[in-house]
Amino acid sequence: MTKYREILRLKHLGFSERNIARTAGVSRNTVKRVVEAATAAKIDWTHAESMDDETIEKALFPDRKPWRWTGPGTRRTSSTRTRVNSWTPSCSSRRCRTASMGS
Repeated sequence: MTKYREILRLKHLGFSERNIARTAGVSRNTVKRVVEAATAAKIDWTHAESMDDETIEKALFPDRKPWRWTGPGTRRTSSTRTRVNSWTPSCSSRRCRTASMGS
């Protein structure tokens, strides 16, 4: 989970977004999104200090659906890759392929 409290605390202390990203272990884009959402929602460190990360996330991004890990083996694969991997030639012998090319 994103460390919203830490991002807002470091921003309050005057850290640059690049340094916040490095310290909090998140991307610069994440820091930028959080800072912009906090500014729009008028939430600063004085408000966020008494909140937990989940509450801050709901305040900053009210329309965001919660992400949950569904376990191994349930990730989405490319439909093209699936079709290519499941394709098998009707005749796999070299002699058959050579004969079909000559026809």
